[in-house]
Amino acid sequence: MRTTVGGAHCGPCTGSAGNDPDGGHGGVAGNGGLAVSLEDSGHPGPGPTRGRNRRRRRSRPGKKRGARLLFATLNMRGYGPTTGLTADEKWLRINQLIRDRRIAVLALQETHLTPERMRRLNDLFGASMVVHGSADPDSPTAARGVTFVVNKRIVSTPNVVLREIMPGRALALSLSWDSGRVLTLLNTYAPNHDAENAAFWSKVDAECTRTACPALDVVLGDFNVVERALDRLPPHPDALATVQALQSFLRKRHLVDGLRESRGDVPLFTYLQRATGSQSRIDRAYLQQSLAPMTEDWDISPPGFSTDHQVLSFSIANYDAPSTGKGRWAFPNALLTDTQFSKTLRSLVLAAQGRLNAMRTRTEAANPQRILHDLKVAIRSAARERAKQKIPSIRKVIAALKRDLVEASMRASNAVLSSERTDGVRDAGILQDRIAELEMKCFSTARNSVALNAHLKGETISKYWTRLNAAP
Repeated sequence: MRTTVGGAHCGPCTGSAGNDPDGGHGGVAGNGGLAVSLEDSGHPGPGPTRGRNRRRRRSRPGKKRGARLLFATLNMRGYGPTTGLTADEKWLRINQLIRDRRIAVLALQETHLTPERMRRLNDLFGASMVVHGSADPDSPTAARGVTFVVNKRIVSTPNVVLREIMPGRALALSLSWDSGRVLTLLNTYAPNHDAENAAFWSKVDAECTRTACPALDVVLGDFNVVERALDRLPPHPDALATVQALQSFLRKRHLVDGLRESRGDVPLFTYLQRATGSQSRIDRAYLQQSLAPMTEDWDISPPGFSTDHQVLSFSIANYDAPSTGKGRWAFPNALLTDTQFSKTLRSLVLAAQGRLNAMRTRTEAANPQRILHDLKVAIRSAARERAKQKIPSIRKVIAALKRDLVEASMRASNAVLSSERTDGVRDAGILQDRIAELEMKCFSTARNSVALNAHLKGETISKYWTRLNAAP
């Protein structure tokens, strides 16, 4: 077992800042890799801050970690291309995935990363994320491989500690949280064969015990086995010896199935075998029993590029952190250019102006302040109503398809006749493919929007440019 801290890991990692090729938060767009601030360049700056009385800006002591961190796991089906994507394009989408969904730590399996590939990725994405991986010792470019992708915008990366439990199969990561708390995650990619899978959990158990590995808070990844028939479609149990080996490992470390604790026995699946239409929930996350009540936001959704696995994500709350509340309502920027809302706004303002002109005597119920208050309340109500109508129709379709998918899965799981079960499996597979297709379309739309912003504002000193070139 190897243990590394911070930028050093199981494979070289530069951790250096560089261009974010995806145009996201954390790259340097169009300035040759040079990010300059007024303070760094010695520019005196505007107004009263000039000269010797200029107040120096305090350096931030570390990354601000929120009260809730989002974690996710995905089997990415290899480093190389899938359906026309080059390796670089595939990792561009990984970068977009953690940026758009604000994932703090993403556990990847079947990554096929060599030290050289890892070094190249960290050079490419060093401004926004850091890649820590463990390669298969026998065939690093063609088999296995487990990797953690850490979002540098959310997690303080210098204090990350890595432990290689089994090369290419199991990698542990510990990260510091608020109030000195440490979370330890184990990323696993278990073998497909039943006997090898059972032996794998025994080996991981022995290695964790031998090396005095810290208590595991989260174990996530591709388990290639399910504990219950409910987690396969059509339903059927897995080999008893394999299931018992996994359950023994979990009981010893007081780990529970987070999704089942949250969602109960609803049939949900993360893997689709397109040749047969069968599905399973082999991608899972187990949590310490004490953490289970602190987890929310469980979600299974396509990653935005072609793969037969889906992203399983969840968040863990730190209830010791100060409560920040829900925030205040803000006017949606999208309505500023909405023609229909502009007409509504004009009519509301004219109605308020009419009330003001008709007012003869100031009273408690009729006065300019009351009219202004009523106008603002009316504008807010109208804006909220219009914003609901402007939700992209594709998102409404995806939500409806997900509801249909759950219904089809339940029909197939509870079917008595084989013909009914076959029909349910087929329908669920078709719905899953359709959802993945629409998610990829949304993913591409978001990429195009980022590219357009980078083209229009990347060379202009603006809020966008400042945020883009801020130090991670």
